[in-house]
Amino acid sequence: MNMGSFQVGSYMAVVREEVIVHTNFTAYGEVTGVGFRAAVKRRADRLRLRGWVANTTVTERVIGYIEGPYFAVQEFKAWLALDGPIHASVHKVTFTDEEWTTQYEQEPGFNVVYYY
Repeated sequence: MNMGSFQVGSYMAVVREEVIVHTNFTAYGEVTGVGFRAAVKRRADRLRLRGWVANTTVTERVIGYIEGPYFAVQEFKAWLALDGPIHASVHKVTFTDEEWTTQYEQEPGFNVVYYY
């Protein structure tokens, strides 16, 4: 069983590989018409995450849902918030409704949805 640890304030937390993190995300900025969703899918596939990404009817906003092992989700979140797709200009990313479980909710794979 693989485990990792991270610091939370003065506490050290241990996370087992079996922990599955589920979270919604919203990316704001120049994220439509620049290959954002395709780049998110490539990154999610590389990290073996499950979920989806979609344009919305609101300009400059893309939403999505990801789930996967704790450390893969953390890597995805850091990439999206700090780097993001090369042709996009991400101004802000929010992650909401995060839950930790031991079960997946989505089928394997990551999908691009055209409008939500």
